[in-house]
Amino acid sequence: MLHRVPPLAALIFVSVSLPAHAQAQQGAAGAVRGHIVNSVTGRAVPTATVRLMRNQRIHGTVEADTAGELWFDHVPEGVYSVEVEEQGYLKAVQADVRVVLRRAAVNEFALVRGSDTAGASNLTSRGLHLNGRKSHAR
Repeated sequence: MLHRVPPLAALIFVSVSLPAHAQAQQGAAGAVRGHIVNSVTGRAVPTATVRLMRNQRIHGTVEADTAGELWFDHVPEGVYSVEVEEQGYLKAVQADVRVVLRRAAVNEFALVRGSDTAGASNLTSRGLHLNGRKSHAR
C-alpha cells in the first residue's frame, strides 16, 4: 500500500531543511589568517591596520591584536590581496592570496621600518593553506 505525504508535512520538511542548508553554505567559506612582525627584531607589530582586498575593493578591515595576529573569517572563495599598514613602517602588500573553502590562507608579514632601507620591499611572506588550524609560516 502506497502512502501519500500530506502537502502540509512536505512543506514543514522543506522549511526545516532550508535553514540547515543555508548554514552549511555559510560554513563553507574560507578564512585569512596572519602574523605581523618587525623584520629586524621578530617581535609582533600590534595594532597594524590590515585590509583584505578583492578586485581593488575593500572586502574587510581589521586591526592586528597585541600579539600581531590578524584574521578574517567567512571569506568567500577567491583571490585576494592583503595590505598591512602601521605608522613608522613601510606598507606591506601580499597579492594572490587564494582563499579555499573550509581552509585558512595563512601569511606572515615582516614589516620594515621606514628608515631601515630606502625603496626596499617591505614584505616577507609565505602563504599556506591549512585545514582550520592556526599556524605561522616561518
